[in-house]
Amino acid sequence: MLLNIKFVANWNLINETKQCQVNRDNERENKSRIDHDFTVGEKVLVTSTRLQAKLNTPTRGPYRIIQTYTNGTVRIQNGIVTERINIRRLIPYTE
Repeated sequence: MLLNIKFVANWNLINETKQCQVNRDNERENKSRIDHDFTVGEKVLVTSTRLQAKLNTPTRGPYRIIQTYTNGTVRIQNGIVTERINIRRLIPYTE
């Protein structure tokens, strides 16, 4: 049975509650993050972006950083070749 009742949505309230939820989720996600600034000369491991077999290692390296950029990328020395990689794919290497 359908009733002829007019529904008026309060879009400002809906947007405010959605934004509050986004802010809470963002704080929860960032709480466990560890800030790390990569520097020249530091060793890093590079994570693979492809699917791999179960027993393959998920990282390559260690490689030495030879240059850092302000847009979130670094240049690493990969043998005789240099490669520019986003810092999201890097893990700091500890010896």
